[in-house]
Amino acid sequence: MVKAAAIATVTVFLEVTCAIAFDATFETRYQTDSLRPLNMPARFDHGYLAVYEGKGIGIYAASGALQYRIPNPPKVTMTNVAVDKDGTAATVGSSSDGKGALWLWNSAGSNIRVIQTLNYVPSYVTFAPDGSIWTTGTQDRSNRHTDEDYEILRHFSREGILLGAFLPRSSFLGDGEPAESVMALPALRIANSRIGMYFSWGGSRNNRMWIEADLNGKELGRWLLDGIDGAPFAFTEAGAVYSRSIDGIYRLDRATGKWIVTSIAALGTLVGADGGALVFADRVGPSVYRVPVP
Repeated sequence: MVKAAAIATVTVFLEVTCAIAFDATFETRYQTDSLRPLNMPARFDHGYLAVYEGKGIGIYAASGALQYRIPNPPKVTMTNVAVDKDGTAATVGSSSDGKGALWLWNSAGSNIRVIQTLNYVPSYVTFAPDGSIWTTGTQDRSNRHTDEDYEILRHFSREGILLGAFLPRSSFLGDGEPAESVMALPALRIANSRIGMYFSWGGSRNNRMWIEADLNGKELGRWLLDGIDGAPFAFTEAGAVYSRSIDGIYRLDRATGKWIVTSIAALGTLVGADGGALVFADRVGPSVYRVPVP
C-alpha cells in the first residue's frame, strides 16, 4: 500500500537580528494555480519543479512555465519523481499487480523507456551527476511471502542496465520496510558526491534514519533523527543536510550525530536546495523562494 506524504507548513519565529529570511529577488512565480493541488509536496531538482497534479506530474522550468506533464500510466501508481539537469525525468512506482518499474521521460515529456525491475519495487529515485539513476525500494512480495534478504539501494543506467545493488535489508534491525513507498516524499538525494537516503520503518520513532553512501554504493554513515518530527528534505551543493520540523529548520552535524536547530525563518514547505540556498514553496501562492544558507 502506497502512503501519501502529508507535510505541514512550517513557520519559524525568531529575532529579526538572527533570522535568515526570504529575499524577494530570489522568488520564482509559477504559471499554475497551486504547487500542491493534491496536498503533496513539490520537488525541486536542478532548477525544475515537479508538482503532483490530478492529471499526472507537472514539470515546471526555471522560468515558471510548464515544460511538460508526465501522464499517469494506465493501472500504475507513480510514487516518486526526479529531474536531471537536461530536463529528463525518472519516475518510479508499481502496477496494479504489485510489480515495480522505472519510467524515463525526455525533456518534452515523451516516454523513452520503461525499466522493469523484476523482484524489486523502487520507491524513491534520483539522478547521479553522470546521468545514471539511483533508487531505494523494497522486495516484491506480490505473489509470495519471504524473509529473503535483498539490497535496498540500486543503481541503473539510463538504458536500464542494473549497475549495482547495495545496502542489504539485514543491516536494519526490526520489522517493516525501511524504504516503504510514501508518495511524493523526497527520501533520496545526491549532492557533493554523496547519496543521501531517508528511512523510516516499523512504526517506531526510533527507526527513523538518514544514511549516506558514496557514488560507488559504499556506506559512509548513519544518523538517527532524534527529537525532530520532520524528514530530511534538502541536500545542498556543499553537502549540508536540512530537515524541517514543527519548531524549525534543522541541520545535521555529522560529527556529533545531532540535528541542530538553525536561525532560518521561512514561510512554506522545504522542497529542496539550489546550490547553496534552500528552496521553499509557498503553500498559498504558486511561488518558490531561495534562502541562502551559510
